[in-house]
Amino acid sequence: MWRYMLGSERVPRRTPAAKLGRGEVAMLSFEKRYEAGPESKLGKAFEAAQQSGEKEDSEVHLNVQTTNIEGMDVVLGTAACSLAEIVQQNKDHDGVLEVLSSNGVLIGSLECRVAALSAFGK
Repeated sequence: MWRYMLGSERVPRRTPAAKLGRGEVAMLSFEKRYEAGPESKLGKAFEAAQQSGEKEDSEVHLNVQTTNIEGMDVVLGTAACSLAEIVQQNKDHDGVLEVLSSNGVLIGSLECRVAALSAFGK
């Protein structure tokens, strides 16, 4: 799985690979803290996303992928979490995100926690 953080990282971060058979469930965990002050790259990207008015501009995307027989990465589905919505609600996100295929079919879910965004709402 890899994640995209408003373009603030040069290379999206990856979780360690998990080898699974058909029907098996992967239990992966990661934690990442981001500098999000007003002068940080992420802070500037989030400010621009809030001003755009487009919900998608403030989303963090979590992609679930596999490696095909040729060794190429293939995205199975994506979960999205809107930072702007979290700020508007003025509370942390702690719950399930749906993983949807490229044609909108539910293929799984991820548990996700996003904390400490209340400062952006001020």
